[in-house]
Amino acid sequence: MANFVLAVDLFGFVQIAKRDLFGWPTGSREADEIRSMQPGDRLVVKLAQSPTFETAGGGRVGVQSAYCRAVGLDYDEMCADYEETVRGGEAAVPWVLQVVGHPRDVSVAGQTWVQIPVRREPLEHPLSTSDFLRLRAVPWEIAAQFKGMVSRGRHVQRVSPDMVDGVARAGRLEDRSGEMRQLSLVRATDVDSAVQALVRAARGPRPGDRVFIFEPDRVLGIHDADDAGRLIARDQPLTVGLAELRTLLQDAHAKRIKQDGFTAGPGLRAYEQLAAMLERGPDVESGVPVNHFHDRFVLFSSRITAAIAIAQRPTGPGPSSPEPVTDSSEATAEDEAVLLHGLTVRAVRAELEGIELPDSVIAEAVTALRAGKHLLLSGPPGTGKSTLAEAICRAVVGEAHDVATATADWTTFDTIGGYLPNERGLSFEPGVVLRSLRAGRWLVIDELNRADIDKAFGPLFTLLAGTHADRPGRRVVLPFQESGRPVEISWQSTIEEADEGYFVTPTWRLIGTLNVSDKASLFQLSFAFLRRFAIIDVPIPTGDRYAAWLRPLLHNVGQAQRDAIVSSAIGLAQVTGRELGPAILSDMAAFITTGLTEAATGETAYSSPWEAYVTAVRLFAVPQYEGATAKECKSAMDVVTQATPAELGSALKGLEAAFKSVALN
Repeated sequence: MANFVLAVDLFGFVQIAKRDLFGWPTGSREADEIRSMQPGDRLVVKLAQSPTFETAGGGRVGVQSAYCRAVGLDYDEMCADYEETVRGGEAAVPWVLQVVGHPRDVSVAGQTWVQIPVRREPLEHPLSTSDFLRLRAVPWEIAAQFKGMVSRGRHVQRVSPDMVDGVARAGRLEDRSGEMRQLSLVRATDVDSAVQALVRAARGPRPGDRVFIFEPDRVLGIHDADDAGRLIARDQPLTVGLAELRTLLQDAHAKRIKQDGFTAGPGLRAYEQLAAMLERGPDVESGVPVNHFHDRFVLFSSRITAAIAIAQRPTGPGPSSPEPVTDSSEATAEDEAVLLHGLTVRAVRAELEGIELPDSVIAEAVTALRAGKHLLLSGPPGTGKSTLAEAICRAVVGEAHDVATATADWTTFDTIGGYLPNERGLSFEPGVVLRSLRAGRWLVIDELNRADIDKAFGPLFTLLAGTHADRPGRRVVLPFQESGRPVEISWQSTIEEADEGYFVTPTWRLIGTLNVSDKASLFQLSFAFLRRFAIIDVPIPTGDRYAAWLRPLLHNVGQAQRDAIVSSAIGLAQVTGRELGPAILSDMAAFITTGLTEAATGETAYSSPWEAYVTAVRLFAVPQYEGATAKECKSAMDVVTQATPAELGSALKGLEAAFKSVALN
């Protein structure tokens, strides 16, 4: 059973409240998610403050009115019902839905929609917008995106069962103050002093709380309360005081260009709020609205980093003096621009789990991304390339990224798309790249060089050459038609400025990974393709560091045997031309320890650590030698043979046969 959260306006309201359906026009990320829904899935509904985000006639109002007429409902009555239900945001989350049927395509108001039948489960005490955003069960990423107008492609998002359960539980409570996270500003010199100040103010940190700590000459930044209530820093302390930050933000605002996606407004508002606390107190201020806390304080460090780069420009084509201070757009596009241009090594490392990479590797990736390049992460198998790629994505766009794995069979059908038959004849189906562009999501392609690049990506070379931010509106016309119109990719300054279709913004990135060991089945990358990327080498760890990492994973192997197996495994991982990363050795270690763990009867799968080790090499290392030279396979076999006791001769013969079977003749 899957769980989702929905951000909808009048379109969603009319379907859910009046027709017991939920749907979206096809050719969208939201429609793709709806197609994946099955009976029993649960959906949390977050209604916008108003039935439409346009106040004048025409535009979305006209489309909504046409939809209502097509389904036999009066538009004005629906708007009145919407406003009565939402009550200005006091009942923005009125229901949890349960899917009770399967998705199907229907034609409504000249568009094809995918719709799914749902059953409403009204909340006894509907959640206000503020309560929903502050609910501890709602991940901060969802709260940050749903704080206002949600960006295209993100109105339907998968969430954990815990979130849906948390919303349903809060909907049963008349007093749900205990369910709400606290967002606080604290004047303090260090974390311990901040905790003491929060306790004095009866705001002692609880799991899920967020705190911004500062003093006049030093900003410690955002801290999150962990499961034990301890405050954990998300940012490094800033190196300049508040007074200098105000001047920096104003200078950057004057020199910015549209393609920066930068505004100083939220940073300057943060400065004013902090300066007022310094002047008049108190030492703790809570109750900051989520949208202000996010835009002003969660993004503060990233905004300052971006401002430093902009302010260092000798001149700027922007206005000669700052425009009136305003907070940021309610959409997430501006957030992503700030997070991208303010991206740091620490921000990426905070998203990495279970692997160790040199800061220099992360620094290369961060700098290249901020400089406007796409990335190719190159290295031996198992070094963490895919993990790093997804960590980078999470640091900027959260979960708004797609992952695909290239194959030797890829053509433009897989990347761009092509025609597929359906009940109406032939229709255009976008490929992985166009699907990510349509939703404004970053794209990670694993094993990119397994594909024939010219065959699979040739028509996209112009697209990948850059975002063409200096020429917004420029279009690349592809040799396909969709709904009777040519398929085009346009360059736009922001997601909000893009019309329906496929578009590239200055913040969109493609990250590919390359397995340099798999030469036999890999196509050569053309220079025309490579020059569109920054190529980052992700190496295996150094010998001593690698051994220190591996040794604890073999916790149930005696010390003498453990040291010998670790030495052999590290030697195997360092065979020239066939290096193996930590992920491969981690799998081998897990196999060995599992094979030596006693069952309830006292039995073990393997009688000795060496027997388990030789088997692990055959199962996990040998497949990485597919297409290797006979010399490379012999080098690997020699490393294992030299360390393994002679009594395992039959196991070694089996390993030698396995190496020979994958070697090139």
